[in-house]
Amino acid sequence: MARRVTGFFEPLYVALRNHAVGVHTVGPPVTATALGRVAARLGQPVPPAYADFLRSFDGVSLFHDLIVLYGTADAALDWAAPEQLRIGQTPEGALWLGPDGALRLVDEQEPDPIVAGSNLEAWLTATLARERVLLDREGEFREVFDEEGAISEAARWKRVRLGRRHDPAAALYLLEEAELLLEARQDEEAVARLAEAVTLDPGAGAAWQLLGVLHRRAGRAEEAEAASLRAAQATPDASLRASRLLEAALVAPPPRCDEHARAARAADPGHGARLLQEAKKVVGEGRMEEAVVLWQRLELLARAGEDLTDDLHALRRALRGRQALRVVG
Repeated sequence: MARRVTGFFEPLYVALRNHAVGVHTVGPPVTATALGRVAARLGQPVPPAYADFLRSFDGVSLFHDLIVLYGTADAALDWAAPEQLRIGQTPEGALWLGPDGALRLVDEQEPDPIVAGSNLEAWLTATLARERVLLDREGEFREVFDEEGAISEAARWKRVRLGRRHDPAAALYLLEEAELLLEARQDEEAVARLAEAVTLDPGAGAAWQLLGVLHRRAGRAEEAEAASLRAAQATPDASLRASRLLEAALVAPPPRCDEHARAARAADPGHGARLLQEAKKVVGEGRMEEAVVLWQRLELLARAGEDLTDDLHALRRALRGRQALRVVG
């Protein structure tokens, strides 16, 4: 166990004391020389929030490497995006630290950052509390899974409440709560939680996207369009941005409908080709409701200038053959 040199990160010291040896491992406090070396490699000083952490622990592994915060010697500690330092990894994605001190959870294969910690210490406190719902003193999984292998609803609710209690300024836990409320068919309660999430984190693309879906379901076209546009602005991923622009186009009146479709085509020129391949696949598998959704988006891209006429005719015939075009006429 690392020698204690600061009063920070008390929950981690408690976890080291209360869990079995080896469940968590921590590095020693960083030396000034090592901190200088990593600053030189990064091309600028280490952000103060992470430098404070490194002065206590030069890298941390939690729950048998399930969650890792990088040390100064780890090559993965690097800039992931402008002003966003990748400082760790979890099963749900990478951890990016921004200049505001907030910690964002990001699937780097399809980047859609959301604030998972208002600061590093709050994130660590919430994370240790939440993971104890799933993992025991030995770091083994508790009996919290249902027959299909998913985390039980009760355990998910407990994790949400712990997250909100320990870090009420983190948008991630409000998004998780909204998803649970949606599963319970409490749509308007879910809308309220998502509105809180995007107020806390205006860049929470996933929360904006789900908010757009719920507004659309409730017949609030103007709100759905606005939320989908905010979702599109939030992600640096071209394909995800194009998809969300098309969602905005689906509920927008002319001429904004065509404007959003043109923006989607410009954002990701290959989007139509990928949608077409996916549409052919789902038709072949008989997943006709999904095929109709894809057909609607392809039609928008065609109106925006994408050369899809022959393919759309073929897809339309296939859908009609399966009697699936009643909603698109």
